[in-house]
Amino acid sequence: MKTKINSFSKFSYWFSVIAVGAVSGFALQFAMAWTEPTVAPPSGNIGAPLTTGAPVQNKIGSFGSSGSISAAGGLSGQTVSGTTSITSPRYCIGVSCITSWPISGTSSQWTTSGSNIYYNTGNVGIGTTTPGYKLDVAGQIKSSSGGFVFPDGTTQATAATVSVAKVIGSDDATSTKTGTQNCADIGKTCVYVFSTNYVSNAANCGTPLVCANICDTTYNQNLAGVTIGGPKDNIHSCNALLGNKVTYLHPGVLQCNAMFSAVCQ
Repeated sequence: MKTKINSFSKFSYWFSVIAVGAVSGFALQFAMAWTEPTVAPPSGNIGAPLTTGAPVQNKIGSFGSSGSISAAGGLSGQTVSGTTSITSPRYCIGVSCITSWPISGTSSQWTTSGSNIYYNTGNVGIGTTTPGYKLDVAGQIKSSSGGFVFPDGTTQATAATVSVAKVIGSDDATSTKTGTQNCADIGKTCVYVFSTNYVSNAANCGTPLVCANICDTTYNQNLAGVTIGGPKDNIHSCNALLGNKVTYLHPGVLQCNAMFSAVCQ
């Protein structure tokens, strides 16, 4: 009888071990066969923590970061503050969007008015920290179109052409070329002819100052391009002959000569 009881006990023991093993193996097969869902719960019902999924996720309260925050689709909310940067293609309040977000506490000296900005106090410097004028540029300024408008309202759209004048003359008393002809010889145009007058003979003139004044202002010779009479200035027509010419003659008293030169441009 004792032998039967021991045999039954052993049978019960091994049967329990086998049963537990079978149940464990069966459960392990189910666990290994389970696959995590790849689709997010409906209506963005995703619990904490924040995930990288596409649905919109809201956090009640403030959100902080010790570094930069990057938002590919834009940022929305009440306030943005801090000393670090925020990067995003756009930041929108309603339908008004900007591409940069100023750090809280900063200010600008520029004032925005519609599509314009202006600054009415002090000077503006480009390339210099000490501007001395309303706009002080340390470098070149380029106008690609429109030109420059001056205080009198005129606009200069092209560079100014500066022609350097040239003076030509001759001490040849027999010269027969006018100012026009002499300038044409060097490819230029005569502007005017001028004379450098001097006293050549004043043996019986008397007061030297009076004689010099007559020579400077009076002409009584029939010279082309020179007006007879006095007092006259020393600017003459381009028809005047260049060279050394007698301009005034009082025989036995006073003779005046002049060097005639042309201004060509």
